[in-house]
Amino acid sequence: MYERAAMKTYQRRLKTLASGHIYNLTYCQYTVPKPESKVYMQAALHGAEIQGLAVIRQLQKRLKEIVVPFDFKLLPLANPSAFDTKMGEYGYGRFDPRTGVNWNRGFTNLLVASEFFDAFDCDAFISEHANLGFEHAFRAFEKAMQERIDTLVEKSTHQAPEVQLALILHQEALEADYIFDLHCDSISKPYVYTPQYLIDKRLRNLTAQHFIATPCEFSPCFNQAIFYPFWVFTEKWNQKKGENQVSLKHAFTYELGSKERYCSFAAEEAVTGLLSYISDVGDTNTNSQAWWCAESFYKRLRAPCGGVFEKACELGKIHLAQEPIGQLHQLSEESLENSVITYDKDFIPLTITASPVVHQGDEVAKLMTQYHEVI
Repeated sequence: MYERAAMKTYQRRLKTLASGHIYNLTYCQYTVPKPESKVYMQAALHGAEIQGLAVIRQLQKRLKEIVVPFDFKLLPLANPSAFDTKMGEYGYGRFDPRTGVNWNRGFTNLLVASEFFDAFDCDAFISEHANLGFEHAFRAFEKAMQERIDTLVEKSTHQAPEVQLALILHQEALEADYIFDLHCDSISKPYVYTPQYLIDKRLRNLTAQHFIATPCEFSPCFNQAIFYPFWVFTEKWNQKKGENQVSLKHAFTYELGSKERYCSFAAEEAVTGLLSYISDVGDTNTNSQAWWCAESFYKRLRAPCGGVFEKACELGKIHLAQEPIGQLHQLSEESLENSVITYDKDFIPLTITASPVVHQGDEVAKLMTQYHEVI
């Protein structure tokens, strides 16, 4: 019988404001004596995307009631500065107001050289550790990556606050087996950015029904910066050893629906799905379908002209080619024409713009195309 998890909190200091107020990251950690897996979860890296906060709060309540053989490290507010920043009625948390840079684009590639260490030689490392077997070699590689991020954090004392934030989040998450970065989109159905190697029926445990498969490429967003070096290591291991191993890192960006929305009921359902996925209980949503597409086929549609956008599609549902996605009401003095926005292949719309007022070139919708069923 498993023991109930012991809970503690700890803080990582970020910065002091001119007023003297201090921004800290406050982690909640749940530990069991012999964990089968380690789980890391953070929310609100983008300040207006608060449904992840609801999910973590519901998970904390659940962990007081149930016993599971996992360690959890939870960060309800991954970016307190962004969470506090508002623009009138709404949160302004996607971009750093000082730099204009997306908060989720500053994470580092641990395989490349820095001023503190050389580029990591995966081939030499695998040759040195080949006799250990995949899992033990994987954990040794994980330790090597941890040493590199520890060095970067140690040397970041005088770096800009956004650099320190990204390094600390990376450091705290790196040793986990399951990593969930909780986000939201504009007006949106829930969906998940998933490394390609994890596209299988186990995903159907999650309440989201749509998955975007990310390739083995580095990206400075959080979940890809986490899984990328381990994916590279696994691919090189398989090439050298003639095996067919799969990386042990389950790192996701989980888009929980629309931003500026907090729903405890939806959060409770999401927690059930997350725990089912981590526990690998099998396909629990046998009556539902789930869909995935490669990230290259996740299309962003932009307004061909300025105007007011009116949605005409149903998010999360399959639409045939040329079915209307919406229409743009043009406000020029010369005409009252409307432009119908369509797509030339079958598609599943997942998000639409949160503001109907759009300029030419503004994003109005995101569509899954060339999609497949998760089986």
